[in-house]
Amino acid sequence: MQQSITSQIKNEISNTSNNNLFTVKDFLKYGSYDTVKRILIRLNKEEYITRVIDGIYTKTRVSKLTNEIVPTNPHTLALKIADNFSWKIIPTGNHALNLLGLSEQVPTSYEYLSTGPYRTYEYGNTIIKFKNTRSVEINELNDKSSLLISAIRTLGKDNINDEVIHKIKNQLSVNECDLILKESVKITNWIYEVLKEICINA
Repeated sequence: MQQSITSQIKNEISNTSNNNLFTVKDFLKYGSYDTVKRILIRLNKEEYITRVIDGIYTKTRVSKLTNEIVPTNPHTLALKIADNFSWKIIPTGNHALNLLGLSEQVPTSYEYLSTGPYRTYEYGNTIIKFKNTRSVEINELNDKSSLLISAIRTLGKDNINDEVIHKIKNQLSVNECDLILKESVKITNWIYEVLKEICINA
């Protein structure tokens, strides 16, 4: 029975994309929590999978150039942490700008507003921080609306120019713009005015 569960888990892992992350919860259809946990710990020792942080794993990938294990993208890891605990999160600060192509600076700290508790995770030289909030932006808006508002707030009113408007506009469909404007009527007025400018003739 144990071998059968191991085979099923390994088969599912082998069929996932290289950047997929997984936890014990992703394999509970094959066995009990304790059984699956033991199997993942063993597969990690065998280097079939790689432990990213406590409880989260990925398929082991080795770079052909450096012959070292390829690191996981910190934003991908943050999304998996949030998914594992059923949190909703919003990227903030320079990380939000980076995701929208408004900054080329690679952050060393990835910060998020979250519906969960305050938590900090260390991943290599990177810090991932979750800060609890009950704001309208996280509880009532979709992910795209929340990210846009976070990025606009980070830039500040005086730094919104035609280039910024153009870059954001090119990433949105008409339907996305309609939803963003519909959802965002309760937010800070100057940010809503920026959103309207972005969504004109999108």
